[in-house]
Amino acid sequence: MARCNGSSDGRGCAACNYHRKSCEEDCILAAYFPLEKAKGYEAVNQLHGFSILSEKLKKFDSESDRKEFVKSVIWDALNVDGCGPTLT
Repeated sequence: MARCNGSSDGRGCAACNYHRKSCEEDCILAAYFPLEKAKGYEAVNQLHGFSILSEKLKKFDSESDRKEFVKSVIWDALNVDGCGPTLT
């Protein structure tokens, strides 16, 4: 398995690990989903999927925008059943 951007130990990122694929050096999800964030990635994957998430990340120009997007998507995915207001 190739060493990826988000993993210093060569084990790959949570996204590639979840999908049981080799994590390449140019993996766009590696920087945002290291293995320690596996639970967050699994929740995000259930809502958005690998391809859609990758495409959305590519649309951002700055690293800070990507980080904020990922933080928001993880929060959203982990709180789907959570404590948001009920709309009637």
